[in-house]
Amino acid sequence: MVDGDAVRAELTDAGVQEQAAAIVASMATDASVVAASAPDDVTARVTVAIAWHPPIFSPFVPDGVALESTSTSRTALR
Repeated sequence: MVDGDAVRAELTDAGVQEQAAAIVASMATDASVVAASAPDDVTARVTVAIAWHPPIFSPFVPDGVALESTSTSRTALR
């Protein structure tokens, strides 16, 4: 977005969700996007989840171990 002489990136919830879903879909995993948002228009926050199946203890953990990760990124255009 251009505002006078300033240029800045303006993130939206829909845009962050779309990009996060596209990246996860392009990977060869069963990961899923749990949440994706732009809480203040300059920050992207994405949470992904997957079930990890340990190679040795799989018979004891048939559903796998639920893993979830959240990442936050901010734009830095000045």
